[in-house]
Amino acid sequence: MANRADIILSICPPHDAESLARQISELDFRGLFVDCNAIAPQKSKKLSAFFETGRYVDGAIIGGPAWQKESGTRLYLSGSTADEIVGLFKQSPLLTRIISHDISDASALKMAFAAYTKGSIALLASILSVSESYGVREALAEQWGSNFTQQTHQRLIATAVKGWRFEAEMHEIADTFLQAELPDGFHRAAADIYARMTEFKDKPPQNISQLLEALRSTA
Repeated sequence: MANRADIILSICPPHDAESLARQISELDFRGLFVDCNAIAPQKSKKLSAFFETGRYVDGAIIGGPAWQKESGTRLYLSGSTADEIVGLFKQSPLLTRIISHDISDASALKMAFAAYTKGSIALLASILSVSESYGVREALAEQWGSNFTQQTHQRLIATAVKGWRFEAEMHEIADTFLQAELPDGFHRAAADIYARMTEFKDKPPQNISQLLEALRSTA
């Protein structure tokens, strides 16, 4: 099938991105390969070397499933042949934007964006866990207010079933920070937090207490 395809879009958990790109390249694929995964910019450059010049496009999806244009989900692209991809989605709800012709810029944007969105969720999970350990979770909830506390609980429970995917993404973000000569420790710790959510891959926690108990155990 790869030999007959003109374009392949790679969308998979970040820990599988490199092996998938390598497999496709070893099939003597001559089309255009678009990596849309949450990987560090330096890894995107590494993957581009698997393909002929101009046959690799760096991509980054930001947003949830694009059922309608109002969802605002975007596919950011970078690379010398990124313009060949934009036309594929003109009639779809997915918005596309070329941010540069330099490989890795789309991945850099994804890493910066997810560093906050997914990194902050891991931070909130850690904060709730430590407050539980010291017996001050109720006092913290009072300080936060009922709306923020409820929203945080809902976000964490919804995120727990996806934590197994976010562990690798946090390491990619940490690698991105390290490459930029910035501390990488926060997102390494976030990766550990998400690793402790693995048991909820197929079944979400019944409540926030069950999740916090899992987080305080050894991964």
